[in-house]
Amino acid sequence: MSTKSDLQRGFEFGPFKVIPDRNIVRWEGNESHLEPKQMKALVTLAEHQPGVVSKQHLVDEVWNGRATSDESITGCIKGLRAALDNDNPRKPKYIETIHGRGYRLIVPLVGSDAVPQDVERPRKWIPGLAVAIVIVAAGVFWFTWPSPVRPPHTIDSVVITQFANMSSEATQPTVDGFTEQLVSTLYEVPNLEIKKGILPSESDTATDIADRYGVGWVVFGSVQQMNGQIKITARIDDRESVVEWAGTFTGTDDEIFDLHEQVATAVRDKIRGKSAEAVTASSRPTNSEAYDKFLLGQYYLEKRDKDSLDRAVAFFIESIELDPGYGPAYLDLANSYMLLADYRAREEMFDLAITTADAGVSQDPKIHDAAQTVHGYVLLKRGDWLAATEAFDIATTSVAEYPPSHHYHSRLLAAVGRVNDSLNAAVRAWEMEPDAQVLNSRLAISYFWKNDMENARRFYTVANTLGQGAPIHQLSYALFLVRDGKGDEAREAVQHAMILYGADPSWVDPVFDELTISPTSEAMNSVLQEYTTLNIIPANVLVALWAIAGQSDKAMELTWRLVDDPSFFDIELIYLDEFSALRRHADFPRFLDQLGISDYWRDIGCRWENDKLNCGTN
Repeated sequence: MSTKSDLQRGFEFGPFKVIPDRNIVRWEGNESHLEPKQMKALVTLAEHQPGVVSKQHLVDEVWNGRATSDESITGCIKGLRAALDNDNPRKPKYIETIHGRGYRLIVPLVGSDAVPQDVERPRKWIPGLAVAIVIVAAGVFWFTWPSPVRPPHTIDSVVITQFANMSSEATQPTVDGFTEQLVSTLYEVPNLEIKKGILPSESDTATDIADRYGVGWVVFGSVQQMNGQIKITARIDDRESVVEWAGTFTGTDDEIFDLHEQVATAVRDKIRGKSAEAVTASSRPTNSEAYDKFLLGQYYLEKRDKDSLDRAVAFFIESIELDPGYGPAYLDLANSYMLLADYRAREEMFDLAITTADAGVSQDPKIHDAAQTVHGYVLLKRGDWLAATEAFDIATTSVAEYPPSHHYHSRLLAAVGRVNDSLNAAVRAWEMEPDAQVLNSRLAISYFWKNDMENARRFYTVANTLGQGAPIHQLSYALFLVRDGKGDEAREAVQHAMILYGADPSWVDPVFDELTISPTSEAMNSVLQEYTTLNIIPANVLVALWAIAGQSDKAMELTWRLVDDPSFFDIELIYLDEFSALRRHADFPRFLDQLGISDYWRDIGCRWENDKLNCGTN
């Protein structure tokens, strides 16, 4: 068997010559450039050729043991096959799928004397769901417990805490943007785990912060602007609160991008070792005023309410007009349109999102992979499950990490009933930005969908402390509270959601008055029918209320509308326990067929069985 160190120097099999340090495969005058994860997978398969490499071992070697969905693995192998002269998975010449076990490289290495060996090495993480619960719960305890739990960490992991604003409040978007861009740029560094943290308190030590985030290093910093000049201070501490490096960088406001790249390079050099190449952002603005507008757009995009999203759109459009070649402005404008679909004409907003993302890619091809997130989400909302999966396969296996890709991928996986994979994707997004309200909300929803009430409660609590969140957060939280027997709190959450939607809340009190007495009573049915006729209850709320009331025919009647309008409500609701009566309805199997979900399940080797999705060992 060839050793990994031998293989890293290069190897050959069949017609292919592999050059790992350049991520290149050559054959017969052709050349393919692999993504780093694809090359890692190929080296791992070659190391154990002709043995079978399990999916878990690929996770250990390619994703460093991080929770990874099956789509990410299959997407990586799919890309690898494409690079190997479009190897056909049904009639493979080079990479064979061993169902239920993993993958193997069929063709022997040149000069190899390897013997068959099945690979199932000890896992770096605790097997099964326990890993997500242990690691994620440990990461959130610091919000609510007096003594934090020390989570696992790797040496090559760092949290970038929010930089302090040493200027006036008016410059806060610039300070927030500097931190965000520093994190985004460091995502480009291979084999360096990056997390984004909140602004530390005066009493926080590096040890405290490293414990909270499960990292080996902590970056602190500040930004000061005055009279067109900008001053950045930064410091790197290890887990024992020892200052390992500190520096000051100064320049004009126009040079802020140079400054964040200098800080990123210093962080890389300290943690990963010095390199002759500086760390650079994948995309770079050419106009400082355009960048200022972009930062203001990001500032309002984070707030996620309708008025803030409208302001974000205006700033991103200004940024693009001033600098048409800056891809991230297109990407965030597309994201703003996607979120505005919750507040206004959905299809119009989705069309704008796709058009904007594609325009951005044409101007700045480096955002191509991240832009697939926009395509994936819109395809999800339009019910094209396979095409959405393909888009997310690209977005989530990209070299450049992008938290929204994993977040929205989690929503796709939940929509097709793959709740375990949905949780894994939510964990991955949360690991990157543990203090983002939307990612804590998504993780809470993912735990709730799995009936893990304890972890759902923890993450809903954290998400609620971080801000109001989007209407979907408030409505999922209301469902959680109803199940938890807290009807009055659920009522408040729904009222809050109606305010965020700009919808009529007059129905909330009459409905919840009956709901808290008896959800299946005649009085409940009567009041629901009244407001159904008035057509003032949002569809996603109404279908949930009919399901909770035990009226499967009414719930099924509304659910059928998803066939013509997949964005009518969030389909992931149908897998909740509260919808069990709907799932037992005689029309439910036909509904799944009409929606195309049954075909999707068959394509990936899954089936609906005993009121849950059974994917066997896939």
